[in-house]
Amino acid sequence: MRQARVVTTPKPPGRPRLAATLPDAPAVLEPEGILQDCCLEGLDAAGGTFELVEILGVHLTGGSLAGSAWRRPVWADVEFADVDLANAVLTDAGWKRIALTRCRVTGADLSQAVITDATFTDCAVNLASLRFARLTRVVFSGCRLDGADFGGAQLTDVWFDHCDLTGATFAQATTTRVRFTASRLEDLHGVESLRGSTIEPRDLLDLAHLLAGALGLEVAWGQTATEGRSRGSPCHRT
Repeated sequence: MRQARVVTTPKPPGRPRLAATLPDAPAVLEPEGILQDCCLEGLDAAGGTFELVEILGVHLTGGSLAGSAWRRPVWADVEFADVDLANAVLTDAGWKRIALTRCRVTGADLSQAVITDATFTDCAVNLASLRFARLTRVVFSGCRLDGADFGGAQLTDVWFDHCDLTGATFAQATTTRVRFTASRLEDLHGVESLRGSTIEPRDLLDLAHLLAGALGLEVAWGQTATEGRSRGSPCHRT
């Protein structure tokens, strides 16, 4: 008798480790250096360029980093709420224990980033590039991820919950303990790379035709066996 497969649950991410009380700091971010153990509100760093900047133990509310460019940024124990990160260039980023809530990450470049223990809640991450990134213990909850690119990425203990992944790309990605719940999975690219992932039965319908294509199956709509025979040999019984 074939044994039932045990459904694995991704390991949950660790939360940011912030001090019980944090002093307010001026909403200014220097092009180099360390920003540590403080609260900022309404930071405007849109379009800025930052070299080897470390953000450690910081709570940031509001403001914009849209279109900013970062060289190997290190962010650890950071909470971002209502921050605009659209089209930011964050390649080779090192993110650890990060929580983003209601943030706009549309079109951001996080290729080759290492993201560990992170939560994205009600965020727009659509059209973002996570190509060849390494994601470990990451949760996307209630996020827009349509058109996001996970090509060549390594996803371990990653959970997509109530997300829109329409048109997202997973070509040549590797997945370990990855789960999708109540998410839109239409028109995914590289669906064969999701081998071993866990999805809910209702989400399977979105993937049915893609899985059929990956297996080389042809779908015959509405044709019955009787109709098939009627197109065969014209011979008849006498």
